[in-house]
Amino acid sequence: MGELAEKVSVENLEITREDLLQKLIEQMFSIMKQIHRDISPPDPLLSPPQARLLFAIAKRNEDGISVKELANRTNVTPGAITQIIDTLVNRDLVRRDEDPNDRRIVRLTLNINAKNQIEKFHKEFFAAISQSFDVLSIDELGQLVYLLSKIGSKSEHIIKV
Repeated sequence: MGELAEKVSVENLEITREDLLQKLIEQMFSIMKQIHRDISPPDPLLSPPQARLLFAIAKRNEDGISVKELANRTNVTPGAITQIIDTLVNRDLVRRDEDPNDRRIVRLTLNINAKNQIEKFHKEFFAAISQSFDVLSIDELGQLVYLLSKIGSKSEHIIKV
């Protein structure tokens, strides 16, 4: 980082900033590519959006999660979530249940088949991530999380899948 910092000057701040942002994007893609290479998907027939929703549902599986809450947590529109969930229900991975306190709300939970796959994949995924980030100390990892959360909080928006 010392070399890049030395390049920064008032005259070319924007160019250097752009170069740094480009490097950041390249590094982020490279890291994710490395992690994906090191793990096997729970089901090779799951699309990334399907797997992402399964993980989000798994976090709240005891009580289930409503479509609205799932949309808020994943930044995916409720309409897109409904389409993805339809597929997951048809594949017997997700179950829709009526909320006991409010019949208007449908709660999503994982079926036992999905729970087993997610637990196995979760362990493999975090082992791969841990290996990729072993070069960082706990303090550095905390700083990285903090810095990325600053960026994430400024750029929240709904993604259509």
